[in-house]
Amino acid sequence: ETIYLQSGKLLYEIDIEYPQITGSTNPAAEKFNQQAKALVTNEVRSFKAYVVERAAELEELETKTGSDLGIGYTVAIARDDLISIDFGIGGYYRGAAHPNSHSRVLNFDLKSGKPLRLADLFQPNARYLQTISEYCMKDLQKQSKAKENILDDASIKEGAGPNPKNYQSWTITKQGLGVNFDAYQVGPYVAGPQFVLVPYAAIKDLIKPDGPLASFL
Repeated sequence: ETIYLQSGKLLYEIDIEYPQITGSTNPAAEKFNQQAKALVTNEVRSFKAYVVERAAELEELETKTGSDLGIGYTVAIARDDLISIDFGIGGYYRGAAHPNSHSRVLNFDLKSGKPLRLADLFQPNARYLQTISEYCMKDLQKQSKAKENILDDASIKEGAGPNPKNYQSWTITKQGLGVNFDAYQVGPYVAGPQFVLVPYAAIKDLIKPDGPLASFL
Protein backbone atom coordinates (compact mmCIF):
# COMPACT_ATOMS: atom_id res chain seq x y z
CA GLU A 1 0.00 0.00 0.00
CA THR A 2 1.09 3.58 -0.66
CA ILE A 3 0.27 6.58 1.53
CA TYR A 4 1.06 10.24 0.84
CA LEU A 5 0.47 12.99 3.40
CA GLN A 6 1.28 16.68 3.28
CA SER A 7 1.02 19.59 5.72
CA GLY A 8 1.44 23.13 4.41
CA LYS A 9 1.25 24.66 7.87
CA LEU A 10 3.97 22.48 9.39
CA LEU A 11 5.91 22.18 6.12
CA TYR A 12 6.28 18.44 5.84
CA GLU A 13 5.68 15.67 3.35
CA ILE A 14 5.31 11.95 4.05
CA ASP A 15 5.48 9.35 1.29
CA ILE A 16 5.44 5.70 2.37
CA GLU A 17 4.98 2.27 0.89
CA TYR A 18 4.55 -0.97 2.82
CA PRO A 19 3.74 -4.56 1.82
CA GLN A 20 0.46 -6.37 2.36
CA ILE A 21 -0.39 -10.01 1.57
CA THR A 22 -3.56 -10.41 -0.45
CA GLY A 23 -5.54 -13.45 -1.57
CA SER A 24 -4.18 -15.77 1.12
CA THR A 25 -6.34 -18.12 3.18
CA ASN A 26 -3.64 -18.39 5.85
CA PRO A 27 -4.80 -16.49 8.99
CA ALA A 28 -1.14 -15.60 9.63
CA ALA A 29 -1.17 -13.41 6.51
CA GLU A 30 -3.41 -10.86 8.22
CA LYS A 31 -1.11 -10.87 11.26
CA PHE A 32 1.80 -10.07 8.95
CA ASN A 33 -0.23 -7.27 7.36
CA GLN A 34 -0.93 -5.79 10.79
CA GLN A 35 2.76 -5.96 11.76
CA ALA A 36 3.90 -4.29 8.53
CA LYS A 37 1.35 -1.50 8.86
CA ALA A 38 2.20 -0.98 12.55
CA LEU A 39 5.91 -0.67 11.76
CA VAL A 40 5.46 2.18 9.29
CA THR A 41 2.70 3.78 11.39
CA ASN A 42 5.10 4.03 14.34
CA GLU A 43 7.75 5.65 12.14
CA VAL A 44 5.22 8.20 10.86
CA ARG A 45 3.99 8.89 14.40
CA SER A 46 7.53 9.58 15.63
CA PHE A 47 8.26 11.85 12.68
CA LYS A 48 5.09 13.90 13.10
CA ALA A 49 5.58 14.17 16.86
CA TYR A 50 9.07 15.59 16.34
CA VAL A 51 7.87 18.12 13.74
CA VAL A 52 4.96 19.25 15.92
CA GLU A 53 7.17 19.48 19.03
CA ARG A 54 9.62 21.77 17.22
CA ALA A 55 7.00 23.71 15.23
CA ALA A 56 7.58 27.06 16.93
CA GLU A 57 11.34 26.74 16.68
CA LEU A 58 11.19 25.72 13.01
CA GLU A 59 8.94 28.64 12.06
CA GLU A 60 11.75 31.04 12.93
CA LEU A 61 14.14 29.43 10.44
CA GLU A 62 14.85 31.42 7.30
CA THR A 63 14.98 28.32 5.11
CA LYS A 64 11.77 27.41 3.33
CA THR A 65 12.85 23.79 2.92
CA GLY A 66 10.41 21.58 4.78
CA SER A 67 10.77 18.28 6.57
CA ASP A 68 10.08 15.01 4.80
CA LEU A 69 9.83 11.30 5.49
CA GLY A 70 10.05 8.52 2.94
CA ILE A 71 9.64 4.78 3.55
CA GLY A 72 10.13 2.07 0.97
CA TYR A 73 10.80 -1.64 1.20
CA THR A 74 12.60 -4.55 -0.42
CA VAL A 75 11.39 -8.14 -0.26
CA ALA A 76 14.41 -10.20 0.78
CA ILE A 77 12.44 -13.42 0.51
CA ALA A 78 8.77 -14.37 0.24
CA ARG A 79 7.56 -17.96 0.58
CA ASP A 80 4.42 -19.66 1.83
CA ASP A 81 6.07 -20.24 5.20
CA LEU A 82 8.42 -17.27 5.51
CA ILE A 83 8.67 -13.62 4.53
CA SER A 84 11.52 -11.19 5.13
CA ILE A 85 11.16 -7.46 4.46
CA ASP A 86 13.83 -4.76 4.57
CA PHE A 87 12.40 -1.26 5.11
CA GLY A 88 14.46 1.75 4.07
CA ILE A 89 13.51 4.87 6.03
CA GLY A 90 14.92 8.22 5.04
CA GLY A 91 14.09 11.84 5.45
CA TYR A 92 15.06 15.31 6.47
CA TYR A 93 14.18 17.48 9.43
CA ARG A 94 13.90 21.15 8.56
CA GLY A 95 17.01 22.98 9.69
CA ALA A 96 19.18 19.85 10.00
CA ALA A 97 22.69 19.74 8.53
CA HIS A 98 21.92 16.77 6.31
CA PRO A 99 19.31 14.07 5.59
CA ASN A 100 19.03 11.03 7.83
CA SER A 101 18.27 7.39 7.20
CA HIS A 102 17.90 4.09 9.01
CA SER A 103 16.66 0.59 8.37
CA ARG A 104 13.95 -1.55 9.93
CA VAL A 105 13.08 -5.15 9.18
CA LEU A 106 10.17 -7.54 9.51
CA ASN A 107 10.98 -11.24 9.46
CA PHE A 108 7.80 -13.23 9.81
CA ASP A 109 7.05 -16.93 10.25
CA LEU A 110 3.82 -17.64 8.37
CA LYS A 111 3.50 -21.05 10.02
CA SER A 112 3.43 -19.80 13.60
CA GLY A 113 2.01 -16.39 12.74
CA LYS A 114 4.76 -14.59 14.69
CA PRO A 115 7.68 -12.28 13.94
CA LEU A 116 11.07 -13.97 14.10
CA ARG A 117 13.85 -13.03 16.50
CA LEU A 118 17.45 -13.71 15.55
CA ALA A 119 17.66 -16.32 18.31
CA ASP A 120 14.77 -18.25 16.72
CA LEU A 121 17.05 -19.23 13.82
CA PHE A 122 19.65 -21.05 15.91
CA GLN A 123 20.06 -23.97 18.27
CA PRO A 124 19.59 -23.28 21.99
CA ASN A 125 22.77 -21.95 23.64
CA ALA A 126 24.51 -21.58 20.25
CA ARG A 127 27.07 -18.75 20.16
CA TYR A 128 25.48 -17.36 17.03
CA LEU A 129 25.98 -13.69 17.89
CA GLN A 130 29.73 -14.12 18.35
CA THR A 131 30.03 -16.05 15.07
CA ILE A 132 28.00 -13.53 13.08
CA SER A 133 29.85 -10.63 14.68
CA GLU A 134 33.27 -12.06 13.86
CA TYR A 135 32.26 -12.57 10.23
CA CYS A 136 30.77 -9.08 9.93
CA MET A 137 33.75 -7.31 11.47
CA LYS A 138 36.17 -9.05 9.12
CA ASP A 139 33.95 -8.32 6.13
CA LEU A 140 33.54 -4.65 7.09
CA GLN A 141 37.30 -4.28 7.46
CA LYS A 142 37.72 -5.82 4.01
CA GLN A 143 35.12 -3.48 2.52
CA SER A 144 36.74 -0.50 4.24
CA LYS A 145 40.17 -1.36 2.87
CA ALA A 146 38.72 -1.41 -0.64
CA LYS A 147 37.26 2.08 -0.04
CA GLU A 148 40.41 3.84 1.22
CA ASN A 149 39.82 2.78 4.84
CA ILE A 150 36.64 4.82 5.19
CA LEU A 151 35.68 2.83 8.32
CA ASP A 152 37.96 2.85 11.36
CA ASP A 153 38.57 -0.32 13.37
CA ALA A 154 37.32 1.21 16.64
CA SER A 155 33.95 2.09 15.10
CA ILE A 156 33.66 -1.36 13.52
CA LYS A 157 34.40 -3.03 16.84
CA GLU A 158 31.85 -0.85 18.64
CA GLY A 159 29.08 -1.01 16.04
CA ALA A 160 29.49 -4.61 14.87
CA GLY A 161 30.64 -6.26 18.11
CA PRO A 162 28.62 -9.16 19.60
CA ASN A 163 26.01 -6.91 21.19
CA PRO A 164 22.33 -7.66 20.49
CA LYS A 165 21.62 -3.97 19.82
CA ASN A 166 24.03 -4.11 16.86
CA TYR A 167 22.06 -6.91 15.20
CA GLN A 168 18.47 -5.69 15.12
CA SER A 169 18.38 -5.13 11.35
CA TRP A 170 18.77 -8.42 9.47
CA THR A 171 16.99 -10.21 6.66
CA ILE A 172 16.77 -13.76 5.36
CA THR A 173 17.89 -14.31 1.77
CA LYS A 174 18.55 -17.39 -0.33
CA GLN A 175 22.30 -16.81 -0.04
CA GLY A 176 22.59 -15.99 3.66
CA LEU A 177 21.67 -13.56 6.41
CA GLY A 178 21.76 -9.95 5.30
CA VAL A 179 22.91 -7.59 8.06
CA ASN A 180 22.33 -3.82 7.86
CA PHE A 181 24.56 -1.32 9.66
CA ASP A 182 22.99 2.13 9.61
CA ALA A 183 24.90 5.35 9.01
CA TYR A 184 27.11 6.22 12.00
CA GLN A 185 26.96 2.64 13.35
CA VAL A 186 30.33 1.43 12.09
CA GLY A 187 31.82 4.63 10.67
CA PRO A 188 31.30 8.34 9.96
CA TYR A 189 28.18 9.74 8.30
CA VAL A 190 30.05 10.22 5.02
CA ALA A 191 30.60 6.45 4.82
CA GLY A 192 26.84 5.88 4.76
CA PRO A 193 25.09 2.64 5.71
CA GLN A 194 26.92 -0.66 5.32
CA PHE A 195 25.73 -4.16 4.47
CA VAL A 196 27.19 -7.61 5.08
CA LEU A 197 25.88 -10.88 3.69
CA VAL A 198 26.71 -13.72 6.07
CA PRO A 199 26.65 -16.94 4.00
CA TYR A 200 24.85 -19.90 5.52
CA ALA A 201 28.08 -21.90 5.23
CA ALA A 202 29.57 -19.65 7.93
CA ILE A 203 26.79 -20.44 10.43
CA LYS A 204 25.57 -23.87 9.29
CA ASP A 205 26.69 -25.68 12.46
CA LEU A 206 24.60 -23.31 14.61
CA ILE A 207 21.36 -23.29 12.63
CA LYS A 208 18.33 -24.94 14.24
CA PRO A 209 17.70 -28.21 12.30
CA ASP A 210 13.95 -27.70 12.26
CA GLY A 211 14.06 -23.90 12.16
CA PRO A 212 13.31 -21.33 9.44
CA LEU A 213 16.81 -21.54 7.90
CA ALA A 214 17.04 -25.34 7.68
CA SER A 215 15.79 -25.48 4.10
CA PHE A 216 18.56 -23.14 2.91
CA LEU A 217 21.37 -25.47 3.94
